[in-house]
Amino acid sequence: MSALRPPAAERLGRGLDRVTEWLGIAAGLALAGIMGVMVLDVVFRYVLTRPITGVQDLVQLGLLLVVFLGIAYCGRSGGHVAVDVFERFMGGGLRRAADVLVRALGAAIYAALAWRVWQSGIDAGTYRESSNLLAIPLQPFYFVIAGGGALYSAVLAAEIFIGPARAARQD
Repeated sequence: MSALRPPAAERLGRGLDRVTEWLGIAAGLALAGIMGVMVLDVVFRYVLTRPITGVQDLVQLGLLLVVFLGIAYCGRSGGHVAVDVFERFMGGGLRRAADVLVRALGAAIYAALAWRVWQSGIDAGTYRESSNLLAIPLQPFYFVIAGGGALYSAVLAAEIFIGPARAARQD
């Protein structure tokens, strides 16, 4: 019966993979949107001599979406830069301990970031903060940052128990 039902760690890993992949796709779509807006702005600016008002707001907020929707996917798929200068001097046990320590510290830092940014998002809604040119409310973007940070924190914490992403294991 255990062969039919994967262990909890494997299910957790697959669930994280699915969620992070969907958010990675959303980040890619946001990046495509940024590129489209920038191309339109260049055409309007230099061909029609009519720049699009507020492109800076759209690009800045779009880049925020790209980074924080994609950060957990990048981490889960092994896409973040890893510096392994000291790894060749460590034995297997010390290397695993250092990996656990780094992931635990990263998880704690991103959890704190998520909590603090969530609080700032509540304040942004209270004070009706918005972008400069288009007056786009900033509160939802604070919540995207908080959600992306919380998910990346969860990825780092889960990888302590389930191991790094498949892409990183294949290297």
